[in-house]
Amino acid sequence: MAGLGKWWGVGLLTVLIPVAHFILVPLFLAYGVWQFFERLGTVELATDARAAPVPIEAPTRHSSSRRAGARRSP
Repeated sequence: MAGLGKWWGVGLLTVLIPVAHFILVPLFLAYGVWQFFERLGTVELATDARAAPVPIEAPTRHSSSRRAGARRSP
């Protein structure tokens, strides 16, 4: 009897997958359409952004840039 109950439980859980699909697919479709019309009226696009360029510093020499295996002088 325990095995039968387990498989009935699995069967009931698998029913939730198409139910969730039936609810979520139209919901996401409606949300996509709504977002399309919301963003259609966007005045400023990201490609129109203007900012001051970041200055590039001269490369610095670090102690980790030494050759592998080289010994330090005392």
